[in-house]
Amino acid sequence: MVDLSTIITVSFDMVEGSGIVNSFTQIAGVAFALPDYDFTAPSGKIFNGYSNGTNDYWPNNTVTFDENKTLIAQ
Repeated sequence: MVDLSTIITVSFDMVEGSGIVNSFTQIAGVAFALPDYDFTAPSGKIFNGYSNGTNDYWPNNTVTFDENKTLIAQ
């Protein structure tokens, strides 16, 4: 059984872009691959990965988080 206190939520903020990258739950401390993005960057801009304000991440990178995270499109 999984201790529900170890479940975290990973969500995405597309800022000014359009489209959706769905939030999902994950077990804290377990490595997983970030999903591909499925959105369109604002006019005149390109997608340059995600950031949590401290670190940068890219789709398909393997990451491990110990707490809820919102990744912001860059």
